[in-house]
Amino acid sequence: MADIVEQILVEILDETENMLWNLARTTKIPGYDPEDLMQEMRIKIWQTIKGNHYDPERVKPTSFYYRVCKRHLINLNASRIYKYKNSHPEKRQYRDILDAKVVIPDEMLSEIDEIPLSFVQNFSKDFARLVLPSEELTEESNEEGRAA
Repeated sequence: MADIVEQILVEILDETENMLWNLARTTKIPGYDPEDLMQEMRIKIWQTIKGNHYDPERVKPTSFYYRVCKRHLINLNASRIYKYKNSHPEKRQYRDILDAKVVIPDEMLSEIDEIPLSFVQNFSKDFARLVLPSEELTEESNEEGRAA
């Protein structure tokens, strides 16, 4: 029995190797590189073959194993996100860029305070009210009134 499962696994992996590499390279799961994802998919295919879940009368093997692997990667990503969101920030295996504390040096604060009108004019009025002091908003309104 083990020889048959191994033979089927080798045959399926030969047929699906390029497709699985494409899937591994285009799937981004934090903490996993493409080689890790390939290993995850090979294990999932082996489990599927061993469990005899494939029915050749219903679908082609490449389509079936692609869907099995895609679903496995989606579930793997969902479990990683769940674990990440429910973990303490200090205990996370990898860091989210949003977890980082941003420290702005005092010498840069003056540059940040001076936001030109040309930068803000492409954003909504609500955003401009948050960013600009009220006198600059009044000047901008007056200029729009003169242009109309």
